[in-house]
Amino acid sequence: SAVARDRPMIRKQTWILLVIFLILAGGAFYLQKNPIKSLANITPSPTPQASVLKGWLASDIMQIEYKNDNNETLQLEQDAQGYLVLQPNGSTVDLGKVEEIRTQIVDLQVITNLDPGYDLSGTGLDAPTGVLTITNKDGKKAVIRIGAKTPTGTSYYLKVDDEAPTVCNSGAVNTLVG
Repeated sequence: SAVARDRPMIRKQTWILLVIFLILAGGAFYLQKNPIKSLANITPSPTPQASVLKGWLASDIMQIEYKNDNNETLQLEQDAQGYLVLQPNGSTVDLGKVEEIRTQIVDLQVITNLDPGYDLSGTGLDAPTGVLTITNKDGKKAVIRIGAKTPTGTSYYLKVDDEAPTVCNSGAVNTLVG
């Protein structure tokens, strides 16, 4: 009985800590032998955004017409020398500016697509602030209706022909209507 008093008793908490230590040591040993594949070697790739105008190239656009909500119209048409303003005054337009506009039109990126039956009254598309009509070299037309800004003010509602409404970045739209 004197020997039993001299020997320290191992408490329940010590046994629990010993079991946890053994589990962690076993896990570390396992991970050393079977490492997790590193994500550091994976190269991220950008997620391509859909274009508002599918299949259109800037070089294909031969005529551009913009009509604002005051019924003021600006028409640009390409001829052999470049682009001419047909309305309102018939003057020639800087070809570089026209190329910028053509590129902006085909580069309009969809942020999100709305349902085809989406109520247009809250989008401004039922009475658009602007209508952009483009014609390509084959005579194919596309009509882009420009609605109101979204509640955040960073995007516009757009509708191309009879397709479902979309939301598009406001920077590109501001450049076009400016």
